[in-house]
Amino acid sequence: MTTDERRRFPRFPFHSRGFLSIGERQHLGSILDVSLKGALFSSAEPLDLTPGTVCRLEIYHAGQEEVGAATAVVAYCREGLVGLELHDVDAATGGVLARVVAMNLGVSSLLERKLPDMLGAGETVA
Repeated sequence: MTTDERRRFPRFPFHSRGFLSIGERQHLGSILDVSLKGALFSSAEPLDLTPGTVCRLEIYHAGQEEVGAATAVVAYCREGLVGLELHDVDAATGGVLARVVAMNLGVSSLLERKLPDMLGAGETVA
């Protein structure tokens, strides 16, 4: 069974800076994609992490201060990529993840609507 077949939640692109903390060590990297319960972390340095290792993921986005953090468990680690299962996601991070998922699951016809149509300004009342 492939990793994609085991996933319970779809993943979506999410390019941001992040830090993965394991004990006293902190690793700078990028978060390449996210789901409601997971993330793919790309390390700036080679990592050799064992699946099941508990760590902390800090997520930064769009030049803002820390967006949030989550306790994470390493699902896999290979070729500089670390697949993480997220646990204990704080409210800020949960909100960001939910918005990313909602935007990516949006129906394209809904995304193309004009503001007056969404507000009902284009309709006439009888």
